[in-house]
Amino acid sequence: MALSPTQLTLGECKKRKWRAQVVEKYNHHTRRRHDLFGFGDVLVLDDQPGCLLVQTTIARHAMDRARKIMNECADACIDWIDAGNRAEVWGWRARKVGRTRRWSLEIHPIAIKE
Repeated sequence: MALSPTQLTLGECKKRKWRAQVVEKYNHHTRRRHDLFGFGDVLVLDDQPGCLLVQTTIARHAMDRARKIMNECADACIDWIDAGNRAEVWGWRARKVGRTRRWSLEIHPIAIKE
């Protein structure tokens, strides 16, 4: 069974000994997922000041997600960052190594200028 980007992100956080919680919600009536503030899938307490809100995806879509945050969710993201927090897009890429699949992570920090 394939791992989702969210599962990979939770695993990476656990490996780094960070606390992480999924904050994306599924609405059964609309059959859609809703991100926290429109751009967050996982809330992370890492070794930095403030909280980290991560949008998870596959690497191929990472820049699309970053553009969406900067265009459609800019106000919420500005408020999030102004409150002393951080936002990143984590893109996961699968690579075959022999018979096994190895996942590599690309991190794209979000910095929105008003």
